[in-house]
Amino acid sequence: MNKKRISLVMILALAMTTLFSGFTSADGFGEIHYESEQNIGPGTSYTSLIGKNFSSGGIVSAHVIDADVASGKVRPYVYNGLVTKKYTVSSMSNIITNEGYKVVAGINGDLYDTSSGTPKGAVIHDGILYTGGYQSQYLISFDKNGKAAVSDQDITYTLDFEKYVYTEVEVPVEEDEGYDEITEGTEDGLEAEEGNEGPKTEIIVETSIEEASANIGFFNVPHGGANALHVFNSRYADNTKTSGTCVEVVLTVKDGSRADLKIGSTVKAVVTSVNPSTKATKIADDQLVLSANSASALYSDMCNIVPGTEVTLKVSTDASSPINYAKEAMGVYNVLAYEGQLWTTDTTLNPRTCVGIKSDGGLVLYAVDGRQSSVSKGMNAVDAAKYLMSLGCVTVVNMDGGGSTTMVAREEPGISNSASLVNSPSEGSTRSVTNGIFLVYTTVGSETASGIAVYPDTTLLIPGMSVQLSSYGVNSLYEKAELPGSVSYSVSSSYGSVSDTGLFTASKSASGEAVVTAKSGNLSGKANINIVDDVTVSVNKSSGTFAPGESYDFNVTGVKYGNAPVLYKDDLFSWSCSPEIGTIDQKGVFKATEKAGEFSGNITVSLRDKSVTIPVTVKYTGNFIDVEGHWAKDYILDLTQNGILNGMTATTFEPDSGLTRAQFLNMLAKIDGQSISGRDGGFTDVTSDAWYYNCVNWGVTNGIVKGMGDGTFAPDAKVSREQMCVMLCNYYNHKGLVWEEGEKALSFPDNSKMSDWAVPSIKKVVSEGIMSGRTDGTFDPLGNATRGEAAKIIYLVKEIYYYNNAN
Repeated sequence: MNKKRISLVMILALAMTTLFSGFTSADGFGEIHYESEQNIGPGTSYTSLIGKNFSSGGIVSAHVIDADVASGKVRPYVYNGLVTKKYTVSSMSNIITNEGYKVVAGINGDLYDTSSGTPKGAVIHDGILYTGGYQSQYLISFDKNGKAAVSDQDITYTLDFEKYVYTEVEVPVEEDEGYDEITEGTEDGLEAEEGNEGPKTEIIVETSIEEASANIGFFNVPHGGANALHVFNSRYADNTKTSGTCVEVVLTVKDGSRADLKIGSTVKAVVTSVNPSTKATKIADDQLVLSANSASALYSDMCNIVPGTEVTLKVSTDASSPINYAKEAMGVYNVLAYEGQLWTTDTTLNPRTCVGIKSDGGLVLYAVDGRQSSVSKGMNAVDAAKYLMSLGCVTVVNMDGGGSTTMVAREEPGISNSASLVNSPSEGSTRSVTNGIFLVYTTVGSETASGIAVYPDTTLLIPGMSVQLSSYGVNSLYEKAELPGSVSYSVSSSYGSVSDTGLFTASKSASGEAVVTAKSGNLSGKANINIVDDVTVSVNKSSGTFAPGESYDFNVTGVKYGNAPVLYKDDLFSWSCSPEIGTIDQKGVFKATEKAGEFSGNITVSLRDKSVTIPVTVKYTGNFIDVEGHWAKDYILDLTQNGILNGMTATTFEPDSGLTRAQFLNMLAKIDGQSISGRDGGFTDVTSDAWYYNCVNWGVTNGIVKGMGDGTFAPDAKVSREQMCVMLCNYYNHKGLVWEEGEKALSFPDNSKMSDWAVPSIKKVVSEGIMSGRTDGTFDPLGNATRGEAAKIIYLVKEIYYYNNAN
């Protein structure tokens, strides 16, 4: 997302200004650290704010669209698409644009059922009812002139129809003339005649047709626990999406038009088919489908509706309701304030999407980012209502918030005519939602510029910092337009300088608001750039303990004016340190003193009279100064902390130096933490006072090493890689460790250089993953291992040893 902010002054009194508010405050919002306002379309402005919310005590970022819908320059547009389909706000904006409208801004809309996509409240677009919603309460509606109103959703649906009625009737039975002939003179016949007490009757069912009425519970809403009668049209989906046992009655409108419902309208249709025990009935554009599940009280009536007859469906609301005049309407989550009175008591912190209605008919769209500790914590409903009321709103409604909160706006007039994402969704990306409210117009703008939009890369910077400006032509509708010629720039010299290409550099002694003017022909535009030194500075290390001679690059990692980010460079800060702890250059690179002992002092980074102090101690910590940044650092530190390795000096390990036979054997001997001893090996070059005397004897006693064959051990000779493999195999045998991977074939290009006595050991060690080839692909069996390489090998063997003992 491009975070450029612009300030524009145009002819025809079309002004766009970027305002830097300083530490002012607004009711509900809190302390304002940054406020940028710009006109983005006819009668419409966009404001971005960053500050500190008093209720949460944390950072808050918000976005405000203020539109003069009463003037007719822009009008509200409610987008819903298919009721059962979800869309991102950006994709809705693109669809509306493809319909021929120009989108200035938009927000996400009503709460919705996540499984079906159905909104909570009704939706009206261009006078057409798309759905009645699953839980009607309040609607925000807009008449043909854009006037907004909030009211109860009291839409009713009445169905008049004809149904079959079945009545049981008792009627006499006419005796068959052949009866007496069959029974006369028989014993049975005589008995029957004697028992005959009157004329015979039977029960028959008579069918009639009568008129009936029913209330439809839901329009374009999935079946639920209410077991009501539902009606669907093709605005819902291509079928009813029902399940279970339902009766579904297909109605076809008589005039062949699309079967749309409108407030105050009556639809006449013919019963095309009655389908008991069915589901998911297809819906054509000229059809309505009545649906009742088997638990519905109207299930029987719908089964008995008469095919081929005419039905009438009436949609109505209270005569005084503004819904009667709604061209656009949408359900709301809840009402936060109504006619100047605060209704909500909700203090839950969340991302917010709200709509405010001003007393003069203006409309405010409001999005508050949230659930992002470094961007915005969010805002409670009480504060959201209070802030919009401070902007002149008398009625405020809460829309779907949380991860759904999304705002798009034409953020860059002159660069793009499209609305793009301006807020920071809490989930990291925009969520697909059910519907949205947009501000659109269709006026055709001029191709000739009537003003200049001037864009600095940012509007907050420290003294001495540079920022690039770019300029573009805009017409009276804030659309892209051609400038009359090249652009020149100027600025008051007390604040800095600006180049012919628009690179502004603030004076190192300046602070305040610099106004850069761009000119092209008789047009001009202005950008306000704020130079601030009353800032808070963050560094990459707030304190530290360093080894003698250690280097560290301190960096400024962030500069803020309140909670608003400020553009900076490291070299515009001054760095200093206490002389006893070392030195620091003006790029922040610290070099600790190499003196023995422990020293404490401070490193200070300053911007004019503002500074950050970093306490520092220099002492030997057991961390070797020559392993910082080395690939084997973690292995070395682990083994030294466990007493398996020692450094070459108190502060150095020499990870890239060669390793001796005695050193490697000593590492192996210390893996298990047990005492190191054994019989005297009898080597002429291993004396009893040598540091490696015990480890060599341990190695001989336990079969780890044998010596060079001439009565010597060569303790100070560099250990070759193949010798290491043999020692490792002997150690495995001594400890009873299992070679899990066996002996795999070797494929190194220098296999021929391996000594025959070492090949079996090399196979095992390589197969087990303890050692591998060099970076050039060879194994280098006769080459010397470094102390760093040995640290990794010993670390891996240690892990295997303790794993085997634990299992």
